[in-house]
Amino acid sequence: MTWGRHYWPFALLAVLLIILGPEIYALATNWENSLSYWVWTQLRVQDGEPLGAHSVLWFFTLVAYLGLVGWLGPHLWLKWWRG
Repeated sequence: MTWGRHYWPFALLAVLLIILGPEIYALATNWENSLSYWVWTQLRVQDGEPLGAHSVLWFFTLVAYLGLVGWLGPHLWLKWWRG
């Protein structure tokens, strides 16, 4: 048995609780205090803007996020890309 059998489930749960818990609370109480609002502010995304008005950084972070999710999801749950 390796250390990863105990470490990774707790690490993933901790990250989920550290990010998702405060985000849900902030969205329910004061949405301007949420992580998503901070990201939108940093990427200069305005409400009601057409898609073309988003910055290059916005598109880069979207592609990076979708790439990570597209790789990590199948890697974790479907056992793809095993070495």
